[in-house]
Amino acid sequence: MRNCYIESKSGIGVSHLHGTHKCIGYKRRCLRRQATQQKLDALQTEFHIRNEKLKQMKKAVAIEAGTAVKF
Repeated sequence: MRNCYIESKSGIGVSHLHGTHKCIGYKRRCLRRQATQQKLDALQTEFHIRNEKLKQMKKAVAIEAGTAVKF
């Protein structure tokens, strides 16, 4: 069983063993962390897609500029 340390409102730490007591604060933190990780993953994917698009656009502009100089 995992040990979960929670600080109460009075500032006194309370230790709970998972499986013997409900550790609601721990579960909330886990859910928030999971939601934050999912948001981070989505934002990183979006960044990667936009970054690749930008690279392609820069390359296209460089090709256009190169052909304009030749004429």
